Amino acid sequence: MANFVNFVGIDISKLDFHVSFGDGTEVSRFGNSREGVGLFIRDLGRRDFGPADTVVGMEATGSCHLLPALLCARAGYGVRVINPLIVKKRNQVTLRRVKNDRKDAGLVRKCLAEGEGYPFAETEETLALKALIRQRQGLAKACASVKLQEAEMEKREACCGRKINAVYSDIRRHLEKGKRGIDESLSSYLPEAQRLLRSVPGVGPLTAVTFLAEVADIGRFPGGEGISPFLVDRTEVTVAEFQKFCFANKVPLPNQSPGS
Repeated sequence: MANFVNFVGIDISKLDFHVSFGDGTEVSRFGNSREGVGLFIRDLGRRDFGPADTVVGMEATGSCHLLPALLCARAGYGVRVINPLIVKKRNQVTLRRVKNDRKDAGLVRKCLAEGEGYPFAETEETLALKALIRQRQGLAKACASVKLQEAEMEKREACCGRKINAVYSDIRRHLEKGKRGIDESLSSYLPEAQRLLRSVPGVGPLTAVTFLAEVADIGRFPGGEGISPFLVDRTEVTVAEFQKFCFANKVPLPNQSPGS
C-alpha cells in the first residue's frame, strides 16, 4: 500500500454508491450500474487519480460490489475488498457512532489507508463459475427439501391406498436434471487443476472446483498460511451470523485482541 498516495473509499448499496476521495467531507454519489461506474472512473481521471497511484476500497456486500470492483480493476485501478466487520469495528471507536452512507464511505477509506482488505482478483469467468456453484448449492438444498415432502406424500398415499399425484417427484427430477447440467459445466473449468486437487484424499469434484473459484490465482499466496485467512475473510455470511459464531466459540472479532 506504500506506493499509493490516493485512497478512495466506497460505500455500496444495491442502486448506488457513495465515494469518499479524501479526508474532507466531500462525498459523491454514483449509480451502481455500468454507466454510473463509468462516470466514477472518469471522475477519478478528472481528479488526476491515476491507476498507478490510486487504490479503491469497498466493503464486501454480496453481489452489489462486484460490478464497480470489476470495472475499476479492468480500468487498471487497484481494488481492495474489506470485510464489513472491520468497518463496523472502526465505527465503534469513533466518538459519534452515526451510520449513514456518506460517513461509511469515509470509514471505508480510513480502513483502506490503514491497509485493510484483500485484493480483488475476480474475472468474468470466475464470477460466472461462482454463480454456477451457488446455483448448484441452492438446487441441492431445494432437492433435499422436496425429497422429504415426496416421502411424506408417499406415506399419505399408502394410507389412502391410491396415488394422489406426482408433483413432488416431477419437481425432484427437474431439480436433479438441473444439478447434472451444472456439474457438466463445472467439470470443464480447469480440468487438469481439478484432477490434481481431487488426488488429495477427501477432496471431491465440488470441493475442487469451489476451491479454484474462490482462490483464483493461487500464485498470489507465498505459502499455505496465507490461504486460510483469505478464504475465511471471503465467507459470505452476515455480520450478525459471524458475530454469533465468534461469541459461541469465543473467537476474537477482527482487530480485537483476545483479552478485549
